[in-house]
Amino acid sequence: MRGAALRLQLHESTRKLARRIETGIARIRSATVSFQRGRWHVSFSAELPDPMLAQRTSDRVIGVDLGVKSLAVLSSGEVVPNPRHLDGALAALRRAQRRCSRRHGPDRRTRAAPSNRWRKANDRVTALHTRVGNQRRDGLRHL
Repeated sequence: MRGAALRLQLHESTRKLARRIETGIARIRSATVSFQRGRWHVSFSAELPDPMLAQRTSDRVIGVDLGVKSLAVLSSGEVVPNPRHLDGALAALRRAQRRCSRRHGPDRRTRAAPSNRWRKANDRVTALHTRVGNQRRDGLRHL
């Protein structure tokens, strides 16, 4: 399949990136392909010229301290609480992992194949972990 053109369905528009590549303004440095919970993800690293940076209007600076008890503490005194997404999902995770452990999973010693019920239960555990990770990423993005 070397040299063949692939057509991808994307969540974000790549029209701007494609135009910049065609005009020679940008170039793709690398593409990382990963598989997570039944979905393929492609992450592009592109080299673009530096945009014109806006001038700072004030000399005010705020320090940020990231922590565990609180997500962030600002030097202005504001405390951003830690949402603790994992704590909320622990009960469901415990249930799903117990259910998975009762099924016949893969065995490296005997090379036994996992049962379909184990696969289904394991998919549920993976889905819960993925959900917690997505919630954390979304919270940091909103912060």
